[in-house]
Amino acid sequence: MSREEATSQMRGSFSNTREPVVAGNRQAFTLVEMLVVITVLLVLAGITVTSINITLEGERVRSSARQLQSYLLGARDRAAYSQLPRGVRFETGDLTDPANYRFEDINGNGQLDAGEDLNGNGVIDRFPLVHSIVYIGASKDWSQGTVTVHVNALTKQPNLIHGDFSEWFRLNEADLNRNGVFDANEDINGNGRWDRLLIENARIKLGSRWYTVHFLEEDINGNGQLDSGENINGNHIYLPNNTPPFIPVWDRMGPHQAPNHPPPHLTNWLVIDPPFADPMPDPQRDPNLPHITTEVAARFDEGDYRLTLTPRILPSVEPIQFANGVVIDMGFSRPPDASWSWMTSNTYRDIMFSPQGSVIGPPATAGVVHFLLNDQADITRGLTPWDPRNESDKRIITLFTRTGNVTTNELFPGETSVGVDVNLNGVIDTGNSDPFYYAETGRVAE
Repeated sequence: MSREEATSQMRGSFSNTREPVVAGNRQAFTLVEMLVVITVLLVLAGITVTSINITLEGERVRSSARQLQSYLLGARDRAAYSQLPRGVRFETGDLTDPANYRFEDINGNGQLDAGEDLNGNGVIDRFPLVHSIVYIGASKDWSQGTVTVHVNALTKQPNLIHGDFSEWFRLNEADLNRNGVFDANEDINGNGRWDRLLIENARIKLGSRWYTVHFLEEDINGNGQLDSGENINGNHIYLPNNTPPFIPVWDRMGPHQAPNHPPPHLTNWLVIDPPFADPMPDPQRDPNLPHITTEVAARFDEGDYRLTLTPRILPSVEPIQFANGVVIDMGFSRPPDASWSWMTSNTYRDIMFSPQGSVIGPPATAGVVHFLLNDQADITRGLTPWDPRNESDKRIITLFTRTGNVTTNELFPGETSVGVDVNLNGVIDTGNSDPFYYAETGRVAE
C-alpha cells in the first residue's frame, strides 16, 4: 500500500467516528424552564439566608457564654500565676434607663400578676442587666492608725469602731448632688466609673476574729436632725445633710433619692456585726476623743487590725462588652447574694479567686452561682427565658465556688417539656421548677 492510500484510509477512519451535524438540532431552555429554575434558586437562597440569620442570632448568645466562661477562668489563672487574688467585676449600665433593667410588672398594670413576681417577695422589683465585665485585683488592706471599739449608746453592745479612715473616705466617689447621675466633678480619678474603696458589708479583722462592716447612719427617721434614740455613738453630733462626703440612698425602684431620707454620711464611725467578741474587762473612756461619751471596749494600734478594701480594676485593662444585645439577666440568674440584684450603680458585683483557684470573699458561701445570658430584646418584651416567643437562644454560666470551675449549659425548659419530675413531688409540674436543672445535674438537653 502506497503512502497516499494509507493516508486516505486513516482520514476515512477518523471521519467515520464523528456524528453528523444536522442544522436545527441544537438543544436550549424554554422561557418556562428558565422561570422555574430561577424560582427554585430564589427559594433556596431564602432558606439559606434565613438559616444563616438564625445561626447568627443563636451564636451571639453562645459566643458571649464562651466569652464569660473564658473570662472567669482567665481570672482564676491570673490569680494562680501572680499568687495574688484576682477576679471579675460585673458592670451595669445607667440604671435610670429602662433598657438596662428587667421590670417585674410586665404588662404595666401596676400590680404583680401570675408569673411576674420573680423573687416571690410581693413587691414590683427591677433587676439590673450586666453589659460588660472587667478584670480586678485585690486592694491592700488598710491597717493605719489606731482603731477603737466603742460601746453602742443605744444597745450597750461593743459594735462601734472609730478610726482615722479619711484617705479611703476621700477616695470614695459619690453622687454629691444626689441627682442619680455620675457627673464629671464626681469622678475623682477620671476613669468614668464609680469607685469606692469601702463598701457596705466589708470585712475587718480585730484580734483573731473577722467582722462585717456597716456604715453609721444616725438619722433613722430621715428628718435631718438627731432625735431621741438616734444618738448611736453618744457624741450628740449629727452632720448636716449637705456635708460631704456621703453616699446616696438607693431604693428598689431605681437610683434616685429615697423620699424624706437624706443620704447616710461617710464619717470615721463604722458599725461592726456581730458585736465585738472580746471586750476589755473594764470599759474606759477614750482619752483621744474628749467630746465623745461612749466607752471604749478595745483598742488596736497600727498594724494590729486589717480592714479589707474594695478590689480595684487592674492596670492597662479595659472592660469587654458582650455581643450586641446580649446581657446577664439578673432577674433570672442566681447570683451570690441579694445585693447583686439591687438597683444601684454603686454596688460592686465582684467575683474574686484565690491563688489556689477557689472563690474568696462573701460570694464563696454561695456554693454555686448561676448567670443567665439573655437577649435584651426578649427582656424588653417582658418574656420569661422559657417563653416560646423568645427570638434568641439562652445560656447558663455556672460557677462552682469551691473549685473555681465554670461550665456552660442550656436553660432547663421545664418539667412539662422534658417529662422529668425535677422536684420529686410525684407529678410533672406545668411550671418551671428549676431552670438550672441541667447546670446542677450535668445533664444535657436531648
